[in-house]
Amino acid sequence: MTREVIRPAETVQAMADRLRQATPASVELTLDLSAPEDTVLFDASQLETVLLDLVAVGGEQLRGAGRLKLSVDIEVLQNHVVGAVSLSGDHLVIALQVEGEVVGTPRESDPRLASIQGMVTQGGGHVEIVTEESRISLRVLLPLAAAQD
Repeated sequence: MTREVIRPAETVQAMADRLRQATPASVELTLDLSAPEDTVLFDASQLETVLLDLVAVGGEQLRGAGRLKLSVDIEVLQNHVVGAVSLSGDHLVIALQVEGEVVGTPRESDPRLASIQGMVTQGGGHVEIVTEESRISLRVLLPLAAAQD
């Protein structure tokens, strides 16, 4: 893993066509890039894999038509618990919201989800799955590059 300073919003924008191609035809993919200048220390090629796998996992959770919304934003966390870890401070959040007729919740045993978890953890981040009625959010939380200096 070669960690470098990257702007995830720029990566998402550059990959927009590839991400749409990885989305099932019956599913709409929208992008919300609210944090275009914010940076993280992460491996650029692994970020691309994480993004493609997020979209694939999200698409697999829908029966028929639906919507995937991929966003990049900043959140100020205060004692936010992910698994057994409590996070605080500014984090860049890459979130995939899955909306429509949801057929299940992604399981940690899913090979793509396990791959995402491994790469994100190795890069100093965390993954969380938030389920609500007819919606699932897959969230990747990464500390900002400035916070890691």
